[in-house]
Amino acid sequence: RNPLYVTLSDGAIRNGYTVKILNMKAEPRSFRITIENLPGATMEMVGEEGQQVTSLDVAVEPDKVRAVKVYVATLDAKVIAEETTHFTFTGEEAGAGENRETSTYDAIFHAPEN
Repeated sequence: RNPLYVTLSDGAIRNGYTVKILNMKAEPRSFRITIENLPGATMEMVGEEGQQVTSLDVAVEPDKVRAVKVYVATLDAKVIAEETTHFTFTGEEAGAGENRETSTYDAIFHAPEN
């Protein structure tokens, strides 16, 4: 029952996503979440309000799944003019050198119908 998007007081459009990261190793690991192909986008993780960033670092305990609620917002006129815009979340293991794990997820950003 949550809305697909929210219009913020500054005119930006915000969507909410739940990002799940699975750590299948027996050691704690950190992952960096970034967004690709969504112009002007910033992210904010629930629990860290007020920190609008272009990437998030998420720590995951050994053999656990961590789900984080992420708000993605943009003021980009082209994105706002489209009803939907496809973009990509990328999760990359932090600090693991050349053998770091990377995963992508194709997502959709919703804006008001014109």
